[in-house]
Amino acid sequence: MEAFLGILAAIAAVAILVRSTRERRAAAAKPGGSAASAIPVSQFGVMDAVVAEQRCSCRGRFALRGEGPVGTGGRIRRALVECRECGRERSLFFDLTGVEHAMGDH
Repeated sequence: MEAFLGILAAIAAVAILVRSTRERRAAAAKPGGSAASAIPVSQFGVMDAVVAEQRCSCRGRFALRGEGPVGTGGRIRRALVECRECGRERSLFFDLTGVEHAMGDH
């Protein structure tokens, strides 16, 4: 009986891992899910609006936990968000090229 329960636990763990991997891949494939698909913004405040619009797979809303530049160029910024319902974390990437040009025009 213990062996059977061990096998069931292993199957459940693999199923959770597979689901988690699928969810991460799906999130990465969406706009802003990776540096390559960074969401272009023209103002820093737009980043907050985009975060507020996002929904977790549990349908909860995200809260911004932190942000910072990706690499040394400063053009791409990564925001770490966390679901207020289930606690799942996700990264959103933003392209600040438009912000830099707007700042240079003033």
